[in-house]
Amino acid sequence: MIIIPLSYNLLFRDDSFYESLKNVEVPSSLAIAILSGINHRLYLGKNPDDIFADILEGWDEEFQTAFKTSIEQVRHKNSAPIPIFSEWAITEYLKVELLNHNNLELDTTSSTGIFEVTTLIRYFKYVDDLIKSVEQENVITDELGAINFLKTSYTSFIKQFQFTGKNHPIFEMLCCYSFLTEMKQRFPQQVRDYLKSYEVENEWQFATAMMPVISESIPSKNNIYFPFLKPGESGNFQKFFMHRIIDIENYKKNEKLQLRYIGLQSKPLYQIDPTNLCVMSWRFLYNNIGTGVLFDFYDRTNLKNIYDSLPKFKSEIVSLQVYERIIFQSMIKAIYEQKHTKIEFDQGKGTPDCYIRKGNKLFLIEFKDMLFSDQVVDKGSYEDIINLCKRNLVENSKGKAKGISQIIKQIQYLDSEHYDFDNFTEEGVKRSSINVYPIIVYSHKQFAFSGINKLIIEEFQNRLTPNTFKTVHKPILISLDYLFSRKILEYV
Repeated sequence: MIIIPLSYNLLFRDDSFYESLKNVEVPSSLAIAILSGINHRLYLGKNPDDIFADILEGWDEEFQTAFKTSIEQVRHKNSAPIPIFSEWAITEYLKVELLNHNNLELDTTSSTGIFEVTTLIRYFKYVDDLIKSVEQENVITDELGAINFLKTSYTSFIKQFQFTGKNHPIFEMLCCYSFLTEMKQRFPQQVRDYLKSYEVENEWQFATAMMPVISESIPSKNNIYFPFLKPGESGNFQKFFMHRIIDIENYKKNEKLQLRYIGLQSKPLYQIDPTNLCVMSWRFLYNNIGTGVLFDFYDRTNLKNIYDSLPKFKSEIVSLQVYERIIFQSMIKAIYEQKHTKIEFDQGKGTPDCYIRKGNKLFLIEFKDMLFSDQVVDKGSYEDIINLCKRNLVENSKGKAKGISQIIKQIQYLDSEHYDFDNFTEEGVKRSSINVYPIIVYSHKQFAFSGINKLIIEEFQNRLTPNTFKTVHKPILISLDYLFSRKILEYV
């Protein structure tokens, strides 16, 4: 669902409160710390109401009463739940603070209450603009002229979607280690140079050394307000953290870094003082030891001399060799390898990425390592998003079968033939008794948002031809990290 967080216009009848604070100069370091603290607790799953209650405790009674009364009135008037904060809106406003960054010093001897109030009022005012941008999306209607809510809201929904769920740090760590070990086989000198640049001895140390530092910053009690890291206490991993500090002036000048969260994703740390780094987004920091290592490795080595573009390097090496052959195949073996179960991986000539048969249950699985570009997410229309999904999961622009179309070809072939590795008819298993389960496993959570599964089911049913199998079930999409968190961890 689309989350519309609390905004200034919902809270207050006019701009008088906002105008009264217009001349308050809030040090950017404090504003970013406040916003990062909210993001930190939202990411850890703390209720936004409880977060706000904690903040209110340090305010004057007049401000507390004004906010509490306004929030109660808003909720009384609206039947739909309105969260006080959302990670998406907070992260969007962090970008505003970075673009308008000042170097004012914080007077630690005085109260910060007025600064907190001002920061949040300005945040709530900014949410008004976010809501307006949602309302100004092109309205899509059906043939009868009625508004199609799903299509109209799609572009707004996808912008928020990456803030749903959590990154699993162990999964990210394993992705990082798998990537570096494969790169060591293919590009040993580049891996040596990469690890040396961070003063790290080997790929395992690189993949795991951040965890103790992070665990100290996220205690199990989940009760700290500000997510600070001390890179000086991180041993050999200090350079990794220092390289993730955002360069404010570069961010202001470089429009590419401002697109979506490109700048924040690669540099999610803010230098709050000489000894502390503020984590603006745990989500983005975790990505830096998982999927983000690919981008960092490409940028910090001479791979550009071998692969002239990052997409080419990703598709030819990383997607197939790392995500499919190492991570995906290893997970499938760990979960499903057992007696009387046949598991085979892609052998070319139209075979599935993964073929699993247990008795009369046949699973045909295609693996897709794919990402939405920031341009599509930030500027794309509903048609742009759907067409991208079709190119990756149905059929590409050249008419080549992808995803479900590949599985349909496999079903058509198996309806009269069998693969060399599994002659099920010799085992006495009739096609009329076989249940076929089409599955697509994808690497990135973006493809889990509403409507994609419906699109895939419709395309699949329109293309599926009559066959002699007992049942061909509707296709389903499963994320790679879901396999890990819901299946692999059951055995740990």
